[in-house]
This record gives sequence, C-alpha cells and structure tokens, in this order.
Amino acid sequence: MHDQLLQEATSAERDRQYNELAGKMADQTYSNPSSLEPAAAALDLPIQTTPLFSHTGGEGLAANPKVVAAAFSDDVLVQGNNSSLIDLGNNHSVVIHVDKHVPAAAKPLAEVRAMVEQSILEERIAAAARTQADEVLARLHKGEDMVAVAKSLDAKVVSVPGAVRGQSFQVPAPVLKEAYLLPHPSAPDKPQFAEVDMGDGGFAMVAVDKVQPGDLSRISPEEREMLHRQMAQAYAGEVTRELLETMRAKTKIKINKNLL
Repeated sequence: MHDQLLQEATSAERDRQYNELAGKMADQTYSNPSSLEPAAAALDLPIQTTPLFSHTGGEGLAANPKVVAAAFSDDVLVQGNNSSLIDLGNNHSVVIHVDKHVPAAAKPLAEVRAMVEQSILEERIAAAARTQADEVLARLHKGEDMVAVAKSLDAKVVSVPGAVRGQSFQVPAPVLKEAYLLPHPSAPDKPQFAEVDMGDGGFAMVAVDKVQPGDLSRISPEEREMLHRQMAQAYAGEVTRELLETMRAKTKIKINKNLL
C-alpha cells in the first residue's frame, strides 16, 4: 500500500496548496479591485497579457468561454474591477483585468463584402441541410428502414455497440451527447431517433435501439477517488465564486481614479 498511500498523500497536499494559493489570490484581487499588480507581487505570480479579442473569443486564455464572459461582464468591463476567480479546471485558475477596450464599430462594406457573401452562403447551406435533416427524421419516424434511407441519400450507417458516455472514440461527441438525451427505446425494433447538428454545416441521424444501465461495481477505487476530488474542487470553486459575488454585492466599493 506504500505507493498508493504516497500518491494519495502527495495529491492531497497538492490540492491543499492549490486551494490555499487560490484563496489568497481571490482575497488579494478582491482587496485591490483596480489592479492585478498587488496580487502578483504578494504571491509571486506572473501577469500575462492577451491580444485584443471579441465576444467570440481569441487565442490562449481568451479562447475559454468563462474568460470571455468575465471580460465582457459589467463588473469587469464597465466598472473596471478585477474578475472573480475563474476556475479553468485541473487545478488551474485565473483572475483577469481589462487593460484596454476598443468599442465595436462598423467596417466599410468594401472591407467586409467577401465575409458577408460567405456568411450568407453558409447560412443558406445550413438552412438547406437542416431542411433535409428534418425530412429524413420524418421518414425514420414513419418507419422507413434506416439503411434504405441512408442509401437513398448516398450516406452510410455506422453501428457502434456498447457506446459509453465520454469513452466512445468511435462516436463523434455531438452524436454521443444527443444519444444520451434520447428516451429509452421500448424495444430493439423500435429505436429512438434524433437529428444532430455537427457544427460544420452538416447533420447526422442517431438511432438508439438499446440502453444498458451502468455498473457502479466496475468503477475502481482510484477512479472513485479521482471523481471525488474533481467534484470537491468544482464545489469549492463555485462556493468561492458565490461568496465573492455576495461580498461584492453587499460591500460599497470606492475606486480611486487617480491610481488608474
């Protein structure tokens, strides 16, 4: 048991150090809402800068939806405060501060003509694809054979027995997600159907003909412990965020504009 106990103790100590540091960072950035520098100096952490990004995101940290949402929030963008602690997962968190904001402005038509034309074309293609997907789904609901329907469209049917949530690399993620949202089929010859937007302008059909309940006895103690730590970390991050939001709502904040 030595190696297992050592691993558990090391992991627990790492989590404790992370939570302690995250708590200090949250305190420092909340106490000094107009700048990240006091927290960076106190905790010996670097301040990183991203290029400008829009509501749709950017590169690096700016590609994370949580970071984008925080950057464009009223508290951060308009009030000029530091964000609350943003949990990025896997013992990574960040606090952001807006350094520069460029208001949105309309571009000359000549500059965006090609983009507009491409956007219109993609919208029409997506609309046509959805119409066809609706028609195919209606055919399946009427009882037409899926293989025959696929053949009429020059498409193929891929059967995946025993697809497991989050662990089936044979099934695209959007299809697997939709499959787990469907009701259980009443019989193998009466599958449940749905259409799936693949996000690339195309659609897929998914048919679920059998559901096998999960077996908790197959989860190893190590996996249970890992899931327990992940849930505890997620809960701690959410509680910290809610606490900071409550404190901000109940605390009167005065900004010294001379220091901005």
